[in-house]
Amino acid sequence: AIRHRLEEVAAETPAEKIRAPITGEEVMEILGIGPGPRVGDVLHLLMDQVIEGQLGPDDKDKAREMVRRFAE
Repeated sequence: AIRHRLEEVAAETPAEKIRAPITGEEVMEILGIGPGPRVGDVLHLLMDQVIEGQLGPDDKDKAREMVRRFAE
């Protein structure tokens, strides 16, 4: 099922668009943390949401809200 969804997203979305809508710097600012593995973990979670169609690759506001919820 995941592989099928990945194929659908790849067909619908150019590869350069399959990324987290916000940067690591923004993640660090929202969470009040410095560089480290947690930033990468959050970015991967956001990218998973893009792949699953739950988050648009350009939806920065929703991504910021998701990061805030991850932090709770």
